[in-house]
Amino acid sequence: MDHFKAVFEKINLIKSNEERIAKMSGNNFNIFKVLGLSSDENRLHSAFIAELLNPNGSHAQSDLFLTLFIQNVYPEKFRDFDTKNATVITEHHFSGNDTGRIDILISESQVNNPKAILIENKIYAGDQENQLVRYYQYGQNAFQNNFLLYYLSLDGHEPSDFSTGSEDSKLKSGKHYFPISYADQILNWLTLCFKESAALPGIRETIAQYITILSNLCGISNPFTMATKLEELITIDQSNLESLLELKSSFKWFLIERQEKFWELLKTNFSDNSMKVRFFHQHTIISQWNNRIIKNYYDGVRNNKGYGLVIDLFSIDDYSLKLKVELGDYLQYGVMAYKDNIMKWERALKKSPLPENIDRIKNNLLDKYNWESRDISWGWLVWKKREKTISFREDTKSMKFISDFYENGENSEAFKSLVEDISEDYKVLMDQQYK
Repeated sequence: MDHFKAVFEKINLIKSNEERIAKMSGNNFNIFKVLGLSSDENRLHSAFIAELLNPNGSHAQSDLFLTLFIQNVYPEKFRDFDTKNATVITEHHFSGNDTGRIDILISESQVNNPKAILIENKIYAGDQENQLVRYYQYGQNAFQNNFLLYYLSLDGHEPSDFSTGSEDSKLKSGKHYFPISYADQILNWLTLCFKESAALPGIRETIAQYITILSNLCGISNPFTMATKLEELITIDQSNLESLLELKSSFKWFLIERQEKFWELLKTNFSDNSMKVRFFHQHTIISQWNNRIIKNYYDGVRNNKGYGLVIDLFSIDDYSLKLKVELGDYLQYGVMAYKDNIMKWERALKKSPLPENIDRIKNNLLDKYNWESRDISWGWLVWKKREKTISFREDTKSMKFISDFYENGENSEAFKSLVEDISEDYKVLMDQQYK
């Protein structure tokens, strides 16, 4: 590993320079971060993007930003979109045979057969059952075939099969919907918006702060940094480039091994406390852990997100309640109800009221024990939002936990906190069958 030493030294120099300059310039101050909105899909990201896209937005720049969006996000589509008279709506609710709530809806408002753009915004939330199918059907009904459906995520990954439908009605990427990313299309568009706002300091600095938030979420370099760039410090020759490639590959396997150890330790901790614990992957219980699942997570393999542990609770009203500890973009856990080994519990319960006893348990957990809940189609009966976030993503926000876990294993602060929280919640959940 000696050949990495010079690379590490130069990267640390960049980091030190960035920290020093940020302190001198005040670049660490970010209003979105101060307000705790960094990863809030609707209150920040959908709202901010929609406001820029809105020709009647408070920026008072008419259709400038919407035109830039149309021109640079799949520019071959909708070149003649009537941007000046467009209407932009967030959380647009529709009903009929199916219901849903589209994060951002952009539509022409003063033409016959109006065109529309539908954007489903995913920062950390998981897919809902047949979500894109329902949105596509709404687009067909409301705009015939005169619409585009975008699936927006941090890295541009494909939606899960859970969202795009069964084989006989499955939506196709690039035909029925278009994946786009914050890291690519949105940041490129925002950079153009920033340049066009050079003479408008209020708008310009707000966009710059938002770009900083997105850069952190996406784990990429902030384009507004004043520090010396990596390529200026490292001589670009074959030897150094090969070292960087080797370093990238080694880092991925480092993360894979840390994750595998994390899940094994977590399972051991719970098993030692007489819990019945098994691994699962994409709603299927698996008997043995396979690090290929974790490798696929870092390789961006479609439909790989959503795996972890299942802890059996108890059965009630012909349903089996289970506590699931799941890793998507970050770690979360919650309760799901299954019937006849159907892992996607909402298929069994979604179209009918919750059974009386399960509804009682849900309401008791919400009212007395600080659990949270969403609409039934989200999948969780109840779930827990944790302040101490655990993530194995390849970004700077994950490194504090990963570093601590590497050094201290099950004695790391976040790991111990997770085990304690789940153990306490397990006791509370088991008590519910007697109340």
